[in-house]
Amino acid sequence: MADEKRDWWNRDSGAKNQTVAAVAHDAGCTDGTHPSDRHLPTLFLVVGAVIGLLYAFMMPPLQVADEGSHFARLYSVSRGVCVASPDVDIPQSFAQLNESFPPWLERHRKISIADLRPSLKIPFDPFVMAGNGRQRSLDEFVNQNLYFCLPYVPASLVLNLGRHVGLSPLELMYLSRVSNLAVYLALTFLALRLLPHLRWILFCVALMPMVMHQAASVSADSMSFALAFLLCAYVFRLAFGRQPEAIGVRQYLVLGVLIVLVALTRSLPAVVVLPLVIPSARFGSPRNRWLAIAAYTLLTVLCVGFWQHLNQANLERLAEARMMRAYVVDVHSNIRFLREHPVETASIFLRTVTDFHYIRAKSTEIVGRFGWLSVSLPGWLVCLYLALLVASATTQSYDAKLTWPARGMLLLFVAAGAANTLAAGWVLETPIVVLGVPAAWPGFRVLSQGRYWIPLAFPALILLANTKARLNPRVFAGIALAVILIANGVAFHIIRTTYYN
Repeated sequence: MADEKRDWWNRDSGAKNQTVAAVAHDAGCTDGTHPSDRHLPTLFLVVGAVIGLLYAFMMPPLQVADEGSHFARLYSVSRGVCVASPDVDIPQSFAQLNESFPPWLERHRKISIADLRPSLKIPFDPFVMAGNGRQRSLDEFVNQNLYFCLPYVPASLVLNLGRHVGLSPLELMYLSRVSNLAVYLALTFLALRLLPHLRWILFCVALMPMVMHQAASVSADSMSFALAFLLCAYVFRLAFGRQPEAIGVRQYLVLGVLIVLVALTRSLPAVVVLPLVIPSARFGSPRNRWLAIAAYTLLTVLCVGFWQHLNQANLERLAEARMMRAYVVDVHSNIRFLREHPVETASIFLRTVTDFHYIRAKSTEIVGRFGWLSVSLPGWLVCLYLALLVASATTQSYDAKLTWPARGMLLLFVAAGAANTLAAGWVLETPIVVLGVPAAWPGFRVLSQGRYWIPLAFPALILLANTKARLNPRVFAGIALAVILIANGVAFHIIRTTYYN
């Protein structure tokens, strides 16, 4: 009975709150959604579609980081291949597109719309392969071969249709970008609909320039971001809805599927910790809650382990490619270091996430660093957008109050996710010379791209939720839309002046 009486969101029981609940219900707001944000899902679709389409067509071909590699992986999935071959062979027409628009295009030349026309005329021929059909190893494709195939499936279906109607490789690339954007918008719209509270946080995170730039690309990050948002929204719905759902068979299944998908698509097994935010009463008892967490952990470990087993050849090719770098990275030695030096590893990780210069650099990458991470938003705009994110969490919590037990579990998930992200960066990027020099460990910072932290932004910001700071919802809506439009507008201007004549 004690668990049933404990509510992790403290609410006043007076007549005022009963009136607010009645108004919300009459206004069509479900699960206690505040009247002022009931239109946010639809608004997100409209604003996201406009901004996303501009990114999809303004970014020059293959100029989102690793986009050429993602395009090759997408092509292989469209042919029914889930586990990629370590020896990548692509159609000659795709190789021509890569040569016409190489990585860091801005270092070679600027382009005009007229420069796209010759590429639109390149015919797609699946029978003429790059290298005359000779199998070849392309190191730049190794990372994408590690990705689970699911994020590529929706765009691969559209790409497959485009192939059969005779579209050129460039047209297929733009079609894939728009397909990814559509899936991202749909899944995030669903996440916003599911959220019982704090929709403004997700709204602002989901429309960040960096997020939209990735969402409107061929990158698998587009779908993986949306799946992470959807999982968080579903967990928070189960935990904090005004009329929370009792967890039955359907909820267990949906939660399990989302956890496994996020763990596979984002290489983020730490998501198994997130359901701890759901109170024991929702599970029926503390025992059921811990049994569910144990089952999800076992399921995730089995699925991730099975995928790595299937993909072993690509994992080995990645390790070989890292050994051939100018700064040698020994993946196996880095894994062994994590296992044999847990205290030193924890110290390095802690110093990394508390380093001011590291935080500043990652903040820029999270909010807006475009292309091959070479085109950044100005610092003042990054600070302005970060302030908007904090304001969305601290001033738009309405009548929901996050208690300390809930904060503790949410903080545990964010910490586990951060450790997961840093561990991946350590394994894949740490030079071998660092391992043998203990004196260098205090000054070393783990290499990890900012976009890998984006799935943690939404739950981390919820830790700031409170009911004391207030800002009129309509005023905040105007400020938020202005900042979002300004940030993305400046991004478009920077992209235009960087890449185009």
